[in-house]
Amino acid sequence: HITHMSIDVAHCRKLKVFEFLGNDDMTYPPTEVQARGQDGVLRYFRAIIACETTNAMMLDDFDVSDVDLVIFKFPECTMLDYSRNNLMKVPAELRQLNKIESLNLSRNKLGAIPRVVSLMNLLTDLTIDSNGIENIEPSIKLLTGLTRLSLANNRIMHVHHSIFHLTSLIILNLTNNKIEEVPDDV
Repeated sequence: HITHMSIDVAHCRKLKVFEFLGNDDMTYPPTEVQARGQDGVLRYFRAIIACETTNAMMLDDFDVSDVDLVIFKFPECTMLDYSRNNLMKVPAELRQLNKIESLNLSRNKLGAIPRVVSLMNLLTDLTIDSNGIENIEPSIKLLTGLTRLSLANNRIMHVHHSIFHLTSLIILNLTNNKIEEVPDDV
C-alpha cells in the first residue's frame, strides 16, 4: 500500500492516466484532493510545482481544510491563492513565505483576518472575501505596502481606524458587510 504520494509525480508532464485506488492508508495528498481522482491530484501537484517557474501557487477550489506544508519548500513564492477551500485557520509558518505580494484567502471559513497576515510585510494585494469576518484587526496597519484590500461579503460592522494607516492603499473593497457607520475622518 502507498501511504504517501510524492509531489514529484507532477514533473511527469505527459502523464494522463494516474491510478492509485485501493490505497486507503494514503495520508498525502490530502483526502479532499484524493477524492477528486487522478485529475484532481495531478492538478493539485502541478499547481504547487508551477511555483518553481512562475512564483505563483494556485491552490484554489480543492476543498482542503489545512494549508499544505509542502508549500514551504517554495520560498520564492510571490502569489498564493488558497480561495474556495475550507480553511478555518492559517498556520503561523506562513510567514516563512516572506516574498508573498498577493494573497487570496477568499471563500474559506476563517472567521477573522489571520494574525500571520500582518507579518507579511511585502503584501500589496490581500483578498479575504466571504469568510464571516466581523472585525478588522488593528494589526492590519502593519501592512503599509498594501495597495489593494478586499474584505467583501463578511460581517464587518465597524471600519477600524487602523485601516487609515494604510497609506499606499488604492483599492478598499468592503462591499456587502454590515457596516453601520464610517468614521468621520475618512
